[in-house]
Amino acid sequence: MARYGTVQSESVLAPQIKITVTHPADPKRTFELTAIADTGAAKTCLPTSALDDLGEEGLEYRMSAARGAYGRRRKIKCYMLRISFLECAYTLEVGVIDRKYAIIGRDILNQHRITFETDEKWTFHANA
Repeated sequence: MARYGTVQSESVLAPQIKITVTHPADPKRTFELTAIADTGAAKTCLPTSALDDLGEEGLEYRMSAARGAYGRRRKIKCYMLRISFLECAYTLEVGVIDRKYAIIGRDILNQHRITFETDEKWTFHANA
């Protein structure tokens, strides 16, 4: 369910959603976590701890240039993974960053329409 929550900050509400991450070669290797919908993020990213849960075995990665929210440039590992939520699924390159939550970036968000309605609710319009 799409809702506002405090996974990013205890004092500021942000749009968040439960996502499922699946290993592309082994659908039995899967886990759930909370992500924020971040219109400022170009790429969808997972926390480093998520790779511990999924296991890096059988996954290839490439290093990619990334810029954080405050403009700091760095190299991050990027993996091809399957991300699903609200009956939508995407196999895409996902960055791995040092956060406690995942980020759904514009690589997914721009494919849909999102309505931010109130402090309680936001709506993800699949394939809109």
